[in-house]
Amino acid sequence: MLGNTTSRTLPNQYIIKKYNDNCYKLIFFKFDIKPGGYEDNRKKIIHKMDSKIGKEECNISRTRSKIWEYATCNKFDAFITLTLDKNKMDRYDLDAYIKALGQFIRDNRKRKGSQIEYLLVPEKHVNLAYHMHGLIKGINSDELKAFTLQDKIPVKIKNLIKQGRTIYNWLPYADKFGWVTLEEIHNQEAVSKYITKYIKEDIGITVEQKNKKSYYVSRGLKTAETIKKGTFPTSLRNALQFDFENDFVGLIDLNEIEFKNLTGLL
Repeated sequence: MLGNTTSRTLPNQYIIKKYNDNCYKLIFFKFDIKPGGYEDNRKKIIHKMDSKIGKEECNISRTRSKIWEYATCNKFDAFITLTLDKNKMDRYDLDAYIKALGQFIRDNRKRKGSQIEYLLVPEKHVNLAYHMHGLIKGINSDELKAFTLQDKIPVKIKNLIKQGRTIYNWLPYADKFGWVTLEEIHNQEAVSKYITKYIKEDIGITVEQKNKKSYYVSRGLKTAETIKKGTFPTSLRNALQFDFENDFVGLIDLNEIEFKNLTGLL
């Protein structure tokens, strides 16, 4: 931990964040940090990165990082794809869709006592109509029905079923909005990485310029916790091998064992 100091800045500073019991991240700062605290430096860090790399590229990177954080910190049940039937709702009005979906979920909680939580990323079809991909948990099992080969479903879904995968329909959503599929999550790490691919390079044009959010989350989702910070020992600095780095930070992903081994040296 940081002690009292008269130095205006401190070199070799780091923080370690915990995302879940087997996922940690070491963040090493390549520039000196003011003793006032890491959060006090956040705006300055972002400004420097925006100036060096470009604001839009940084926005995309931060958005992907935040989505990955939510996906990693929370144990979701299923990967979900939500679409809109043009006969039930305007497929091009994202604001109206989000408002209606939010009310639908709130009503479901009241009516069924469900504890639905979600992370959803909007995407456009080729024809510019909206649909969403995301992660969800808390849907009551009596509202889900597994698709079968006898159902009138796309060939792609039939092929997945033939491979032995179970794809579910969320009946109340289908009745109100349109086509929907869910598949249980078996590998949280893989799906956390997968969900970030829906943040496209043209997000600044397709979402931000129209004052739309790039993702939607339910209230109360867990986020990463900073569990350790301080000065990284100079004797260990040169041994660091980053999984990712730029001019400002170096990042190392750690599992539980690696985290314990590293903190034993700090």
